[in-house]
Amino acid sequence: MKKIILAVYLLLVIVIETQAQDVGQPFAGISDGTLTLYGVGANPIPVNNPANTGITSLVWSPDGSKLAYLLTDENYQTQLMVTGGSEPVRLDAGMIEGGFPVTFTDDGLILYVGSRALNGPDMSDYHADVKRIAPEASAKPETLGNFAMHIGCGGGSPLPGDWRYWEETGFGGNFLTLEMTDFGLLHSTRCEGVGLALLDLQTGEDKLIAPELAENSEWMEGYSRAALSPDGTQVAALYIRYDEPMPIRTLAIIDLATLSITNIETADNPDQITWGSDGTIFYSVISFKVNVVDALTDAEKEKLSETNTLDIPGNEVFIHRINPANSEAQVIYDGYGYAIGRMAVTANGESLIFSQVANQDAWIKAIADGTLDVVLDSTGEAQRALVPVSLYQITLESGGAPSPIANDQSLFTIGGVR
Repeated sequence: MKKIILAVYLLLVIVIETQAQDVGQPFAGISDGTLTLYGVGANPIPVNNPANTGITSLVWSPDGSKLAYLLTDENYQTQLMVTGGSEPVRLDAGMIEGGFPVTFTDDGLILYVGSRALNGPDMSDYHADVKRIAPEASAKPETLGNFAMHIGCGGGSPLPGDWRYWEETGFGGNFLTLEMTDFGLLHSTRCEGVGLALLDLQTGEDKLIAPELAENSEWMEGYSRAALSPDGTQVAALYIRYDEPMPIRTLAIIDLATLSITNIETADNPDQITWGSDGTIFYSVISFKVNVVDALTDAEKEKLSETNTLDIPGNEVFIHRINPANSEAQVIYDGYGYAIGRMAVTANGESLIFSQVANQDAWIKAIADGTLDVVLDSTGEAQRALVPVSLYQITLESGGAPSPIANDQSLFTIGGVR
């Protein structure tokens, strides 16, 4: 146990200072567009990816030797990549369904969702293919089955805080799910990330979770933001019901063997969730605190009024730890931030690592004082830089203030945990 705790500590040190340490627990993240691996050698390893417009869906193999991910190339085509060091390999995966993550099977193969060509204008009967491929340059994909899904989603936001939050968590905070379990393939059913089903790859039967809600449910109402329990028998998820002025999200636990659902009462509207190693659940909360425009001078506000940028939320964020058996909960973190992005408990169960998207104070100040022209920032990179994603660690047993890990590290992922 002492060796594991020391490995976690050294992991955090190298992320901050990029010292040469062999930590024994793989870690990856993206900073300034560069994907970097930690804990797989004596030094941090920057991956020499080809020119691209973005990287998503970082996931470690079960043994921690390889990292799979999706790369959008210069032609905006999605490529499935795998690497164990500085040189990545592009796999011959074919067309990939946008938005879905990739995942590894227990025997080290990569599972992903392939897209099909649309046959005519009707999108109501679209099916996506479930495929797997070995993480080797010469490998060819194998189709395992397919499932029906709703496609044709769109939308966006002018706020870079939303861009960074959605990059961390999926569009609107609703990431798409793809997870192999002992009970079937757990997957999203709609491109907006709301709706879950369990697919039997042997029979092709696809069971919608909470099917009694399917026929009469409203558009974009259903389960989302799924997290598989450490033992693989349960899923924590949020039931999302869209209402005015904000969606209502309810925490629930789904038993995968029976698909029975137990609602967990929470004091606040949960946002993102993850499991602890002891069966507790962590969930984040976003709460409006201030309008960041209020801190500007009258002259700066007058300039902003010309662009109709006068209401920019400055949020407070919280992380709760709840025991689903009795709904007893405690707040283990609160801070000034736009949103909590990703959360993961380390393999030894000792620490929670999470990403926090900054509020947009610096962004709105730069617009107001003339140092940022959003029209000239065609790629959005200058605006993203003013809304950094920071990483923190909380030692769960001792509690206390969180420790900063990195000031600019997005899409972190830790090997050895779900």
